[in-house]
Amino acid sequence: MPHFALRHPPRCRRHPGSPNAGFALLITIVLMTFLVLIMVSFSALTRVEIQIAKNYQEQDSARQNALVALNIALGQLQKYAGPDQRTTATADLAAGSDTYTDFDGQTISRGETYSSTETAAATNATTDNGLV
Repeated sequence: MPHFALRHPPRCRRHPGSPNAGFALLITIVLMTFLVLIMVSFSALTRVEIQIAKNYQEQDSARQNALVALNIALGQLQKYAGPDQRTTATADLAAGSDTYTDFDGQTISRGETYSSTETAAATNATTDNGLV
């Protein structure tokens, strides 16, 4: 039985003092640093996007709460003002002045009230003029 000599693969012929020594390590460290930087950037972006979504959600909730409060206030005003035949006025009426301006912009003397025919005539006049 012949005895064959085992050949070992050739070793790296580079010497530690060569200009390419450690190049792979340097590239690996640079790539790892780049990947860490990308991960930190995505993390920051995700945090900002989550905060933006939370702000939009809270803003929408506040808007809905304001609309509910507005509807409740309107219901209370309608409840205490009574039927639609009554008229509400500004505080000028209670201030003691002889005249006041109502919400429609009309000047009314103390003690004067609207009649349903005056209101209907005023409505028809603005409709005929094309203002409504």
